[in-house]
Formats: sequence, structure tokens, C-alpha cells
Amino acid sequence: MKISTQQKIAIEHNQGPALVLAVPGSGKTTVLLNRIVYLNNTFKIKDNQILNLTFSKTQALDMESRFFKLNSSLKPKFSTIHAFCYSIIRFYAKEKKLNFRLIEGSHEFNKYAVVNRISAQNHNKYLSKEDLDTFFTNYSFAKNNLLNYDFQNNSFFKEIALEYDSFKEANHFIDFDEMLTFAYKILLSEEKVLNSVRRFYKYIQLDEGQDASLIQFKILEKIAKPNNNLFIVADDDQSIYAFRGANPQYLLNIQNIYPDISLMYLNINYRSSNDIVRLSDFLIQKNKKRYLKEVKSNSNQNLPITLAKVKNLNVQNNYILNYIFKDIKKGETLGILFRNNINAIPVINLLDENKIHYTKRLNFKSDILNEILLDLIDIIELSIDKNNMDVFKRIYYKLNLYLRKDYVYSIIPDNSEGVIKTILLDCSLPSYQKDILVDFSNSLNRIRRFNLKGKLEEIFFNTGYLDYLKRHYENFSIDLVQEILLNLSENHEDLYEIKTFIENISSKNLIGHGSENPIYVSTVHQSKGLEYDHVIITDLVDGEFPIYDERVVDSEEERRLFYVAITRAKKHLTLLVPKKRMHKKVNPSVFIREIKNAK
Repeated sequence: MKISTQQKIAIEHNQGPALVLAVPGSGKTTVLLNRIVYLNNTFKIKDNQILNLTFSKTQALDMESRFFKLNSSLKPKFSTIHAFCYSIIRFYAKEKKLNFRLIEGSHEFNKYAVVNRISAQNHNKYLSKEDLDTFFTNYSFAKNNLLNYDFQNNSFFKEIALEYDSFKEANHFIDFDEMLTFAYKILLSEEKVLNSVRRFYKYIQLDEGQDASLIQFKILEKIAKPNNNLFIVADDDQSIYAFRGANPQYLLNIQNIYPDISLMYLNINYRSSNDIVRLSDFLIQKNKKRYLKEVKSNSNQNLPITLAKVKNLNVQNNYILNYIFKDIKKGETLGILFRNNINAIPVINLLDENKIHYTKRLNFKSDILNEILLDLIDIIELSIDKNNMDVFKRIYYKLNLYLRKDYVYSIIPDNSEGVIKTILLDCSLPSYQKDILVDFSNSLNRIRRFNLKGKLEEIFFNTGYLDYLKRHYENFSIDLVQEILLNLSENHEDLYEIKTFIENISSKNLIGHGSENPIYVSTVHQSKGLEYDHVIITDLVDGEFPIYDERVVDSEEERRLFYVAITRAKKHLTLLVPKKRMHKKVNPSVFIREIKNAK
């Protein structure tokens, strides 16, 4: 690859701190790798004195592989930040003759099980999977940002966090987050360890700096002193990991930390067509908390961006299927991108049904969907066996039947009549309540007769279950869930089959490895750093992309996420906008409205 003037300036930076602001497709990896060679050739810096840090093992291995092709005689260090911090801990442990164990790698302990055991033993309370996920998300966020345990004023979780820390300390355990905080504590208190690290690594290069958390930057500050030979390549416009503690604010204020820092720009996108670059720049310029820069294209190709309004989920699926068969040429790649994992389910079902090979890049959690499926299974089971009190006790309060718990638990059903008719024989029951129960009993009769799709429609439209879902999961798109389940019911025989299908999405990563036209099904987060000839972004509905709930730490991050999605495309970009969810009109994404208003 020919080195541009901008890239050459960055490559030839020698002493002192530097921040290279690199837009998508601007050749940042080229800069990082060529700078290693330049420092070695020009200033005789030993290759093993240049520490190259990134955020995933895959990225580190990829950079190492690409560097070997560039220069096979040098062997610089490529590492994740966590692995580097773990090496500091191991060095310290050896010096102090201590033995630390990684809890994630233990056969005896699992951090989820440990926290649940602490909760049960100390507080007589078992935590659900959802509670544990919430706990560790907030725990990790606090650790990465050097914050006290606030947990949104949840004093119970705060107490659990302190007890979990005590357990780790007593048993010489560290977890993934502890790698960072413990390494930082060592660097602050152990001068011998700090000086050893500083002597070993004279130069530090950080890739994807916008993904770093406060604790990670503090560690780099400490080891880079006093020469501050810290070279950061970042794009504040691609900061999309606030939930992990990443925040572009550190980069925006970096001149207060390093007053002599050199600021450089790589603002030419060599990846995407001219129209895609212009659109991405138009949208990201609306963010206020960013470095001012104009993204430019190196391409002369003007390939129109497709904005397609589709009636509903089924029509969207048909659009994707037609696109795959008609528009993808041999050897081209297609990325089908989603804001949320759940949106991938119908597309994976579509690809499986049509025996189309694909690669999955999802970090799939289906806890809420699984809970809903279990409820639906219970309702169908009750329609088959009306005497099943165990099922009735699990489901009655989710159906707007207005029955008290003590009343339900006192019922002894008449085997010939079933639980509902047994209640209806109770003379003390108000007439309005009997009317509700009669309607529900009639629904159960219809559910028993219908096919799977009919069963689901009856439950959603003619029982009180839908009201329960909207109350209980107010920040979750229940209309989308209904549409997905009804879509799946068309080619699955029962809910157990659907449940298994969704569980398999979590486990199978690669299908049809030898496909001629590689198709990738991915969330936007999982697609970061990747590129595809064709990109389809689905479900561009307000509330789904962007989302507006407690998951959004920074409202500008949703725009950055859309910016990342758009810039994965090299040639063709398609934006799909459903008009309806469950026969109800929905608003197009605010991003789509901005695009249309700009035309």
C-alpha cells in the first residue's frame, strides 16, 4: 500500500506523546505497523521495546500476523491491555512469592456462582441471571472508571460488591476487571515493578484509543512517564463502548494531561465509496462532543445509497433474500447489521430456512425472550391440561384475572371440570370476575384447536398476557417480540422448537465456512473494525435504532454507532425502514428523517 502524506507524518513521529485521529478506512493499522519499522531503522529502537496494545486477542493476533508479512525479522510485542496488566501482576506475584489465580479460568469457582453464593449465604437471596448480568455490568463500569460502587443507589448490590472483593482478596483471586485495578495499584505502590516496566518498554502504541476506559489510560500515563512516548491512534467518532467504561471525553481533554501532545489527522477514507463517506460525515457532524474534522473520500465511485421502506418484518426478510440472490456477485461480502441482537433472529431463521451459508457475529443474550417463551408454553400447556395447578400458579397473575395469591393457592380443582370452571362455581366470586374467567376459558379452548401461529395470536390478542408484558418489560419492544415469534411460528412446529432454535443462535458461530459469497450476520458493535462490500442495516425504527432507554449512557453514542454501521460498507449501503410493527405504524429512525430532509 502506498503511504500517503498524512500517514507518513504520523509514522515519522518520534519523541513525546501523540494522538492520531483516524477516520474509518484511513489506514491506521498501516501507520502503527510501519512506525515500528521506522523507529527501529531510523532511531535504532529495539523491536521488543515497543509495546503495542489493543483491546481483543483477535486484533492483537491480526496485527502480529500483518506485521510479520511487512517485516519478518522484527518481533515487537502485541498484546491486549488486559494480558499486559496480567503480566504485571504475575511479575509482582513472583517478586513477592504470592500465587494469584484468575477466577474466570478456575475449575472450582465461577464469578457468577460466587456472587450468587455470597448473596444466598449472607442475605438469604438468590439472584436471577438478569440480576447477575446487571450486577457485573455495573461492577465492571465502576472498576473501569475508578468509581465507588454506586449501582444507581442500589445498596444491596454495593454490599455484594464489597463482599465479592473480600472473597477474591482472601482467596488470592483476580477477575477480568481486577487485572486492571490491581495492576494499577501495583504500579502506584511498587516502585521496583514500575521501573522494571518502564525500562523494558520505551515506546507504547495504543490502537483504538477511543475504546479505552479511564483506568486503562491511567495505567498508560503511569508507565509512559517521564518521556511520555505514548502514541495513540483513535477516532472519537467511533467511541461506542460506554457500557464498558469507554468515554471519548478523555481524548477530548487529552491536551490538559499532555500539554505538548502532537495532534495529527488521518481524515481520508480509503475504504468506502464517495456517497457513503459524504453521508457518514453529514450525520456525524451533528454531534457536538467531538474533534472537528471533515471526512474525505479517496474514491471516485458514486454508488447511490438505497433507502428502502418496507411494510413489515416479513417484507424486510423478502427484501434481504432477493438482495442476496440478485445483487451479491461472486467473491463479494455482505454484512447484515443490527442495533440489537434480537433483530437478528428473523434473518438467521430466513437464512437457515433457505440453506444460505453465513457467519454469525453476535453476543446473544435471550433472557427476556426465554422468559416470554416459557410463559407462552405454560399458557398452551394449560389449554391442554386445565387441571394443571402448577402451571396455573405460575401464570395466573400474568393474565389480568384479578385473583389473589392466597385464593389461588387454596383452590382444589375438580378433575372433571378443570381449574377455571372450579373457580367459576364459587358463588362468592363477583360477576365481573366471572366474565373475565369465561373469556379466558374460551381463549384456552381456541388455543387448543389452533395451529402454532393461531395459538400465539390468540394469546397476544385475546388474553391479558400482552398487558402484562408491556407493564413488566416497559423498555423492551414487545411489538417486535410478537412480530418475531409470529414470524418464527410459520416454519416451526411448536414453541419448544423455537426455544431450541433461539438457544442455538447463542452457540453456533459459523455455518457453511466454505461459502462462495460470505454473508455476515452481526450487531454493529461486533462489526467494528471490519468491512464488507455490501452492508444492509435493518430495522431503522425510532426506539430500536436509536434506542431511548437506560442502556444509553450518552445520547451522542447512538449516532456514533450509526456512523460505525454506515462506514463498514465499501461499495453498497442499504438502509431498511419497516413501516409497521404488529400492524401499527412506527416512526422511521431520526437518522432516516435527517437523511431525507437533507436531500
